[in-house]
Amino acid sequence: MKISPNNLRRTATTLLCLAIPLLFPTSSPGDPPVPPTPGKAPAPAIRWEQREVPLDAAIRQKYPETIVLVTAAHSNGPPNIITVGWSMFCSGDPVMVAIAIGKQRYSHGLIAASRSFVYCFPDAAMEKAVRYCGTHSGKNVDKFKETGLTPLKGKQVAAPLIQECPVNFECEVVQAVDAGSHTIFIGRVVAAWMAQTNTLPPRLYNLGGGQFLPLP
Repeated sequence: MKISPNNLRRTATTLLCLAIPLLFPTSSPGDPPVPPTPGKAPAPAIRWEQREVPLDAAIRQKYPETIVLVTAAHSNGPPNIITVGWSMFCSGDPVMVAIAIGKQRYSHGLIAASRSFVYCFPDAAMEKAVRYCGTHSGKNVDKFKETGLTPLKGKQVAAPLIQECPVNFECEVVQAVDAGSHTIFIGRVVAAWMAQTNTLPPRLYNLGGGQFLPLP
């Protein structure tokens, strides 16, 4: 049987390609796996099927949730504190935060009128105060007085800092966005305060169902 030169060259090239990895291995059996090429990460394995569920069942999976205290000034009365679960930093330059406040809440009117608020991080020791401020209306009680928290005059806005909170941000409202049952107040941070201590205590997080947990 006669083999053409072209077929001979193709056969030799194929055998050489198969032999090179065996003759000159790039790794040993004990070597760690070679990381994937950047930009070509393998797709995660599909671990379950999806099915439609009631909306509240899916929403419950958002916990644990960041929780903050927000103070608002009153022109003719004591300042108020409200416990807020829906909030976030929303800009890095300038630094801004967004808080969602129910339109029926007492603090909603105070923030809308004063165009400012203070955004405060409570720590684990403040669970009782956080629970109280989220279940009572400032229309009927002075929350600073009832919780024993200490209002502290800030530098830029009328709303007070909370002395017991490890971190406080003074904010001026730059925009109010209608979001159905809530208004999202976007505040530009104009001053920041932090407790003078070597180690800040753990922040308090909401687990849902009226339960809270300190997390680093």
